[in-house]
Order: sequence, then C-alpha cells, then structure tokens
Amino acid sequence: MDAVFSEMQKSLRVVGDGEKFADLVITVNVGQENECIYLIELKYVTKTDATEAKIQNTIKDATAQVQRYKSAIEFRDRQIKAYAMVFVGSECVHCG
Repeated sequence: MDAVFSEMQKSLRVVGDGEKFADLVITVNVGQENECIYLIELKYVTKTDATEAKIQNTIKDATAQVQRYKSAIEFRDRQIKAYAMVFVGSECVHCG
C-alpha cells in the first residue's frame, strides 16, 4: 500500500533565507523509490482588493516563493513538484 504524509506550515531550511514555512507539503509513496513530494504555496486576495495588478503581483510572489522553498535543504536529491495557487475569494485564479 502506498503511504501518503501531509504537513501544513512545514518548517524548511532555505539556504540564504533561513527558516521558512511552506503552506502545504504532501509526500506520496513515502520511503519508496518512486517517492514524490508536492510543495504547494497558497495565496489569497480579497475580492475587494482583486485588481489585475494585485493578482499578477501575488502570482509572481507566490511563484518566486515556492521556487525558493523547492531549494530547501530538506528537499535535496528528492523529486519535488512545486505549485503556487492564488485564490480570489473562493475562486482559484492561478495554479502553476
């Protein structure tokens, strides 16, 4: 049976950035050769603040943040799939 492990607000050690906290880390096939880690950064923009510029800036920030987290010491030599998700209200406007 495949093992799945998930953590919210996982502490990571990022070289040059110190301790950071990933929003969601899901590890599938724990301890197996095909183990894969999904790193997900979540951002939220209120509907009242949701200008196109604000949304694009939030997407840019979330994408940069998840890429920094992907380089964390804990993830070295491991298969990582990293995603930034941005929500406006309850609608996901970006996942990538």
